[in-house]
Amino acid sequence: MTNLLLPKNRQSLTLLLLTGLTFLTLFSGHSLAQSVKQSYSLEIMPTKCFVVEQGKDCYFDIEVIWRASEIDDYCLISSLNSTPLKCWTGLDHGKLERELITKGNVIFKLQKKNTGKLLVSKEMKVVWVYKKNIRAHTSWRMF
Repeated sequence: MTNLLLPKNRQSLTLLLLTGLTFLTLFSGHSLAQSVKQSYSLEIMPTKCFVVEQGKDCYFDIEVIWRASEIDDYCLISSLNSTPLKCWTGLDHGKLERELITKGNVIFKLQKKNTGKLLVSKEMKVVWVYKKNIRAHTSWRMF
């Protein structure tokens, strides 16, 4: 039999195993710490706004709740306006309640305040009961 490079006594074998385990623990912990990703969530309520007829204004009270995995400065922006609806400084969560008016879908976006980097977005859809009538209505009829 060939003699592999194994220690000849138990103490040496134990020391080799402990050194190997310590090495693995240190480096696996380091890589785990590096692989932790930042996460962001954005919830909107309601997710739909109902209008009787296509093209009419939709009035709604929106509630937006967001969370982040790190404390930073954040802004909430909607597709209705380029100006932020609200900004928060030094927080990892926030809430906004506001009345809005729109004729179409609205996208809400959470961005980093300093960089403008888009972190997460959600869309509130406008749903109509009746489509807009394309034909022109005439005010008189022959029969």
